Amino acid sequence: MTLDPRGAYPKSPRGTENTGDLVGNLTDLMAEAKRLRSNQDLEGAVKLLEAGVVDGWAAFTSGNRDVGTASVVADCFGMLGGCLIKQKSIGRALAVYRVGRNIEMDVPGVTMTYNTVNLLVTGLLDSGWESLRHAERDIKEVIARLESRGSGADRENVWAWADLGMCEFLRRGFHAAEDAYRHAAKLGDDDSRHSMRDKLFEIRDRWPQDDGDRKTFYENIRGILA
Repeated sequence: MTLDPRGAYPKSPRGTENTGDLVGNLTDLMAEAKRLRSNQDLEGAVKLLEAGVVDGWAAFTSGNRDVGTASVVADCFGMLGGCLIKQKSIGRALAVYRVGRNIEMDVPGVTMTYNTVNLLVTGLLDSGWESLRHAERDIKEVIARLESRGSGADRENVWAWADLGMCEFLRRGFHAAEDAYRHAAKLGDDDSRHSMRDKLFEIRDRWPQDDGDRKTFYENIRGILA
């Protein structure tokens, strides 16, 4: 996968692909990448997902922008970004998440938020709170989507509630963040609760901000996500 000079979008080295089976093909590809990742073959998963995002982006930029196609292409970018994070390839992960974020935020009808949330959190961990200076619109949009999904199809989705909690935390909505994490804690298991807690404390330890409200939040979240 190569990036254009602005670093925002991948270019396909090939021409426009036949997109009739794109959604099914990418879904199968992601299932195989998940299997490889579970078997500790991150390199294999990354190579497979890189091929997927090139084909997906070629179809997307050729005009195939229906909600279903856009959602599965964004999902493929998000999965690739997650694998790159595991490889400690932070710069590449940020570039991949940025493309996924653009699809999520710019295509009407797309409700997913995975890339946008991970771009916010990864950027924060990499560069500090300054990285969120111009992110207010994205945070508000993600919260609106997640609140809508939380009262509907995703009311049993632990990670939708975790993402809502994270975004409320990022905009200092500490009480709302605690409420969202309580929902996530009820739905999740020990591993998911500890994953949520560890990410929050990683932010605290890397970029400390010791004001009273934030300190109280961390005291409370330790119990909520125990």
